[in-house]
Order: sequence, then structure tokens, then C-alpha cells
Amino acid sequence: MNMNIYQRALRDFQDYADDVSRSRYRTFTDSIRRFTSTLVRTTPLGDVVAQLPHVDFDAWYAAQRATVGGMVGSGVLSWPDNGSERLALQVELIRRMASEQLDVIDFMTDFMWVGNDFNDNTAEFVQQIFRPFVRDFLRLAHDTPSFENGLRQRDATPQGEAVMADDVTLFISHSARDAAIAKALITLFEKSLKISARRIRCTSVDGYRLPVGADTNDVLRTEVFGAKIFIALLTPNSLSSPYVLFELGARWGARRPLFPVLAGGATPSDLHAPLNALNALSASVPDQVRQLVEDASAALSERLEPISTFSAEVDAVVTAAELTS
Repeated sequence: MNMNIYQRALRDFQDYADDVSRSRYRTFTDSIRRFTSTLVRTTPLGDVVAQLPHVDFDAWYAAQRATVGGMVGSGVLSWPDNGSERLALQVELIRRMASEQLDVIDFMTDFMWVGNDFNDNTAEFVQQIFRPFVRDFLRLAHDTPSFENGLRQRDATPQGEAVMADDVTLFISHSARDAAIAKALITLFEKSLKISARRIRCTSVDGYRLPVGADTNDVLRTEVFGAKIFIALLTPNSLSSPYVLFELGARWGARRPLFPVLAGGATPSDLHAPLNALNALSASVPDQVRQLVEDASAALSERLEPISTFSAEVDAVVTAAELTS
């Protein structure tokens, strides 16, 4: 697929943000440095950053440091109520971490401390600051007319032209016996992220199956690797399916975004290595279903519709997950 500079910028932003989210302490600085390369002034996203207000980062950070007491992790971060000012401070925080002007160990010790393992403290930073930043920055980017206009060519594939593997946005790996919840998930993603049906692969649901005459093994092998988001619908049915487990292993080995989703009574204890190292969400819990689409929004660099507009679809997923057996 040919991409213009705006589409490439979002692809890089997505990939490098994913690298940061997956990084351990020892790889964090390198990952965050690559991520900030997408925000420099010579890039399309750098133009979005340039619209943020000027903030006095040094004064703000000094005020935060003043809250640090005698115990590790006692510091409290206070962000401005104004969303643009908050983003501006977070951009500068990330930039200073990348350039090592701000000591990552000191920051984690003061504000993100959850234990003696720095990998845990890094994960806390990702959860509490980095992922919300990515979500909020993407909303700003999509609200920037010049940037949004630059993206409009990405869906210009002529009608009837085959969608290439890397054009598949969402791949749902599942057992055919779980088609009902797979369909509920499709409807949720179509409503919350406006993903076209042409860019969703779900082999047991009409309208999302493989093209007639396609070589099933070749196409699925390619799409398992190339899809931007891969949802592993994990139920007692799929966990006993050799074909599903093959897809999961292939995707895990590709080091691409893999979202495990539990349903039908499956629990984290049912997962074996290497899947048990991944955080799984439950399709039976509404808040976790909402987190699923929020995380997908960040990974895809796509705007998330207001939660109120897809609350019924969230409820439908929960209902289907509880009925799956």
C-alpha cells in the first residue's frame, strides 16, 4: 500500500508507541527516543506539537519535585486542567527523558514507584502517563484540520480491488463455535472506531470471510502477520483448537500487537506460555471491554468515538461473552 507522509507518520507513531508500551527498563530510553523522532518539527506530527501552548516545564517540574517526601514514590504529579497545556508538558517530559536531560531512574523513583523491580516502575509510567498521552495526542491530531485532511487518501482503494494484507486493520482469531461473540466484537469496533468491514477479517462471520477461491492457508498466514490489530478470542472452544493456537503462536512470534480477550468462562489460569505473559482482558466485564477499544484506538492511531455512542455494543459483547460455551 502506498502511503503519503501523513499516513507514514501515523504508522511510525503507532509502531514506536507500541515499542515503548512493550519496553523493559533497560530498553525504555531507546524506545522513547525513537518515539520522539515522530514529534520533531520536520514531521507532520511535529506540526501538531507546534500548535500546543508554551509552558514553563522547569517551573512545573520543580513544583512536582517539591511534593517528594522522605519515602520513595511519595511524589505527586499535578497536571493542568487545560488539556492542551497538559499535553505540552507531557511532550516535554517525554523529550527530556529521551535526551536524558531528565533522569529516568529519579523520575520513576519519585513518582512511579511500585516496587524494587524497575521493569514494574517502567510499566507503571506506561500505564499512568504514556498510554493516556498517546490517546489524547491522537485526538488532538485528528482534530487538526491540516493533519486530518492529509490522511483522507488512505481509504481510496477502488471498489472491487483486493485489500492487501497490511490493509487488514482487525483480525479476530477465534473458534467457529464462538461466532456470536466474534460478531459482537466486530460490531463494537465498527461503531467505536469506524473500521470498514473491508478491513476486518473474521472467518466465521458472513461479510468478513475470506474471498471466494482464496487459498485459505496462504491468505491467513499473511494476514495473521500483517493485520494491525490481532484479537485472540480465548474461550474453552478456541483454547482447544490447534488452528487457533497456531495463529496465536505465529502472531506472538511476529511481535505485533496481540490483544487476548477472555470469554465463555476462560480465565488467565487457562493460558499457557507464551500467552500467559500477556495481560488479558475479560469480555464479561464492561470496563474491560471499553479498555479494549481504548487500547486499540491508541495502537491504531485512530479517533475513538464518544463512549456513550457505543455503550449498547459494549453490553452486547458482555452478554455474548457470558452465553458463549
